[in-house]
Amino acid sequence: MRRFLKALPFFLAVSLTLMSCSKPYVGEKVSYNWQDLSRVVDGRPCFAKTKTFDFHFTVQKTEEPDIYVLQGYAVYKGSGFWTKIEEPVFFFLPVKDGKILDYISYIPQSNWLYERIFFRKTFSCPGGLDAVIMSHRLLITDCDSPC
Repeated sequence: MRRFLKALPFFLAVSLTLMSCSKPYVGEKVSYNWQDLSRVVDGRPCFAKTKTFDFHFTVQKTEEPDIYVLQGYAVYKGSGFWTKIEEPVFFFLPVKDGKILDYISYIPQSNWLYERIFFRKTFSCPGGLDAVIMSHRLLITDCDSPC
């Protein structure tokens, strides 16, 4: 029993670490009427709107089976020339038959919001996809002068 009690904190730490590495939202059902969801047709322009960004992008199938390229740009909808983002992560959720298949993230190459933030991500999606949900996690800061 003592061994078990001594090892319990270690097992709890390992369990919490593994749970935090899991992909959120995967397996959840979504409605195709949801405003953050964009229908995908190979190569056609898509648009997704969030509270902070407008995403303009395309999703194209490559010659390799089940491999896709998502590329486009995000436009910040706020104001302030010196506004900057910190710790940015954009993510997208491929959807097929009303179910989220994966959680795919990418880190933007720019922290400045007065310009378009371009992105390009190659990903695998076995069985294909018919829609994408675009979103982000980040901290937005404002400064009075160049930071």
